[in-house]
Amino acid sequence: MSLDQIRLEQWQKDDTLFVETRASIEVEKLIQSQNIAIVTGNPGSGKTAIVQHIALKYRSQGWTVKPVDAAKDTIEVLSKHTLEKRTIVVLNDPIGKETLDQLEYSSWKKQEENLQACLTKVKLLVSCRIYILNDNRVKGILKSKSNIIDISSKQLQLSKTEKKNIWQVYASNENVSKDELEKIVQSEAYFPLLCKLYFANKIKMKDRLKFFTEPIEVFEEEIRDFRTLCKERYCSLVLLVLFNNELCIEDMLEGETSRKKYKNALKLCDMKKNTAPHTISDTLKTLQGFFVKKIGDNFQFYHDFVMEVTTYVFGTDYPNDTIQYADIGFLRKRVRIEHDKRDQFTIYLSDKYIYALGKRLFNDIFGERLLDVVLNPCLNSEKVSQAFIEEMKRHPKKLNLLLEKKQNQIDSIDLNQISDNLLLSKLDFFSLEERISPLNAIIIFCNTNLSFYCLKALQNNTDNLKCNSIFSALCCQGSEELLTKFLKDNLQAYLSAKWNVFSPIHIAAAFHNFEILTELLQTGVDVNLKTDNDKYLTPLTLAAGNYTEDKEDERLLNNGAYIDFCTEEGASPLYAACEKGNYITVELLLSNKTNIDLCFKDGASPLFIACQEEHYNTVQLIDKAYVNLCKKNGASPLFIACQNGQEPIAKLLLSHGADLTLCLENGTSPLFVALQYGHANIVNLLQTYGADINQSITNDNGPLHIACQAGNDSMVQNILLGGASINSCLKDGASPLYIASANGHDNIVKILISNEANINLCKDNGVSPLHIACQKGHDGVVHKLLSSKAKINACTQDGSSPLHVACKYGHTDVVKLLLNNGGNINSIKKNGSSPLFVACQNGKISIVQLLLNEGADINLCTRNRVSPLYIACREGHESIVQLLIDNKAEINLCKKNRTSPLWIAFKKGHHTIGRELIRNGAK
Repeated sequence: MSLDQIRLEQWQKDDTLFVETRASIEVEKLIQSQNIAIVTGNPGSGKTAIVQHIALKYRSQGWTVKPVDAAKDTIEVLSKHTLEKRTIVVLNDPIGKETLDQLEYSSWKKQEENLQACLTKVKLLVSCRIYILNDNRVKGILKSKSNIIDISSKQLQLSKTEKKNIWQVYASNENVSKDELEKIVQSEAYFPLLCKLYFANKIKMKDRLKFFTEPIEVFEEEIRDFRTLCKERYCSLVLLVLFNNELCIEDMLEGETSRKKYKNALKLCDMKKNTAPHTISDTLKTLQGFFVKKIGDNFQFYHDFVMEVTTYVFGTDYPNDTIQYADIGFLRKRVRIEHDKRDQFTIYLSDKYIYALGKRLFNDIFGERLLDVVLNPCLNSEKVSQAFIEEMKRHPKKLNLLLEKKQNQIDSIDLNQISDNLLLSKLDFFSLEERISPLNAIIIFCNTNLSFYCLKALQNNTDNLKCNSIFSALCCQGSEELLTKFLKDNLQAYLSAKWNVFSPIHIAAAFHNFEILTELLQTGVDVNLKTDNDKYLTPLTLAAGNYTEDKEDERLLNNGAYIDFCTEEGASPLYAACEKGNYITVELLLSNKTNIDLCFKDGASPLFIACQEEHYNTVQLIDKAYVNLCKKNGASPLFIACQNGQEPIAKLLLSHGADLTLCLENGTSPLFVALQYGHANIVNLLQTYGADINQSITNDNGPLHIACQAGNDSMVQNILLGGASINSCLKDGASPLYIASANGHDNIVKILISNEANINLCKDNGVSPLHIACQKGHDGVVHKLLSSKAKINACTQDGSSPLHVACKYGHTDVVKLLLNNGGNINSIKKNGSSPLFVACQNGKISIVQLLLNEGADINLCTRNRVSPLYIACREGHESIVQLLIDNKAEINLCKKNRTSPLWIAFKKGHHTIGRELIRNGAK
């Protein structure tokens, strides 16, 4: 069994008690209408459970579900499945859990362009903690409001009623008073998870109420109790921490490092030295479903919450062992020396352990995880960096290893991506070189004192310093002190060194290190020097494309920088500054008379890109004479503001004369796109400025259709009040009621019916609102339509009744509704197939059983005399064949060509069915 299958089985098991909520319904609507849905919220709010539940629903409809662990895996999977239109990829926490993880986010950014291309063919479901998404460094897809649903928002957070429903599913036999239940459902954090854990019954909880109101304290007490009462359990959890939440018992003694971790854990937990690994395995199995789970051969913590509490307890109780044996990436993410109240699971070290941390970081900087060392925030503190230096002094022979270049551990970013986005982070810069030395990394990422010591210790090794592109690293880091003390006197010798295509002046400008840039200009470096690739980036363009809060860009202009030089794609410095929201640079460029209508290759103006990136302050600065300057595809600044739901920007543009009627090439208007993305406030604003409520795009898809598609009740009401035609149809005949019924929007169906929508208005192929609701399994919509006298036995062009459709797709509740409201159980299509025949053909055994119980004709044949039994035999549905035989189906009823059920069973290779037919008298 593959790892994917193992994971999906675990999801299926976890999903058995899932309770639908407003949040899960909204997420499902979003992924139905778009190819990406990002589910965000607080830790423990149920993000992962919702994502997995929806993925499983798609799987039940025949979709391929691919769980992945990281952005780079996502691209690999998507590229393999681009031809499979029914593939949905699931990715949890792609850019970090505790905080924004720079390495993981860098990986995501590198893949984002490819990701967007792949999403034209498949769907992507992502979960991400809200405080991670809110980090100002996050850009692109993950910031697109149209992709995001916050399940912790006031509108979607679990209500008391929903919590009680969840409780009831788990607690059917639990004796709890109303008062206690009221106190339990007041718990905000981790409620769905806590219900699941509490009723796992793996550990007897002493205080039920405290478990829900103070879960962190309860888990801490439980873990510390293990330390004294059950050493095996404590040791097994310690090993999970030390092996970074991926513990394979078979591999635990493979390799010296793993053996050291195992022996240390045994010693720490006061267990016998000869304790066998299978003892740990047996112990972990007793904790499954509560503390741990097993995926394939690996044990993992059951949930991030459980892992965070456990690592906090272990790291706090045994800081020295954590420093010495924990994964270096764990130290980067979880260990700090300065308190930050935002994260209650961070492990804080006292001064007593600072030297041990400095020693560990020093030892690991020469290994394969260089970035995990230099990106550790602790190394930027004076205390830890001094400990690092002291350890370096103790090992002078290792100094030259700082200059030894190694293969870069992160994939190189596509240079075209930097050139196109005009954005250069330190990690992007670092990744541009295939081989890099620890000294480069220290200068780029660490504090000045540590860099100073390293350079001083190596100052006699001038030739190697030049070869290591030290000056390029210094231009990135920006310390004038380091420049003055080590390189200034011999600056000319370093000017020819490049970092990939970037010369020192490009690097200093991109990172706004203008003191160094001034020194470079004084040596005569060309202020308009272009990068030696085909993108032709200048220092001013790079400076404009990277955010700054000062006016130091003026130094470039004062030294003759060409203000309107454009890249190959057409990006001017003004365009770059508008894209990144560098309003101070925008103001500076405008005051220096830059050309404001220089556009990107796709026609996007500086004003357009500022609106697209939602930089209100920047939009305010730009001359509104260009308010109607559109992209080549017809998108105006107003259009993109409406698409993004940016009401303040849209209002500003409208007040300066933005044209409401400017549309995309296909006729999509600002009003239309605001409706499509569900931005009710924008819709109201546009109506105030006179937007045509009946304006359509080329396929006659009007605002009312789009509002019905989006499922926004208030917008539908407003559009109807504005005079929209309630029975206007698309080119294929689909009415607004049809659209609402297809998407399962019960309230909108009710609104439309109450406003006299034609309930039986069909598409050109005869499919009615009732048909499509039955096909999709929207029993609430079916009930409303039937209550309003929808024609229950109306047929499509091929003679399919709503009952045929419901039977084909296996919607049991809908079939019951239809039968209870007069649906003809023996109606036949033009080819003579009955609802029972359709259910047998499609393997819907529960429907077959229901129809037989309600008196369906078991031998009603098609025009070719194909019986329900015959078709079940042909399709190989063994259980249905047995059910039909048990209900006295005529076993030898043949087709017109005289082929029998027995003949077709053996013809198709269904030998088990054939033998069963023979046992029951088939000839």
